Amino acid sequence: MMFEVGAKKIYLPFSNNYEANNIDEVKRFLDCNKIKNLDMVLVHGMSSARMSLNDTENGFFNIDGRSFRFKNLFCVDASILPTSTIESPQGSIMALSHSIIERNF
Repeated sequence: MMFEVGAKKIYLPFSNNYEANNIDEVKRFLDCNKIKNLDMVLVHGMSSARMSLNDTENGFFNIDGRSFRFKNLFCVDASILPTSTIESPQGSIMALSHSIIERNF
């Protein structure tokens, strides 16, 4: 899913942070290393899946945190911030997450 929402590459958290540029590379790596039943947490930086008013403005999520491409997918972390914050983003993330949840649920 990360590649489908715009990720250019991901780093798998083993084997010296294996870099994958597409889902086929991830599958090949997992198959070659006989890795099964893998649970993974994806972490990405600020503005990597940013909000926009519509899907033609290079955004992945609307101002309500809802994906333009996937039904019932919401994002409430630092990746949807429209730009990097100078300070720690924790307060901004908490306020934005609360606002998105209040508006949608």
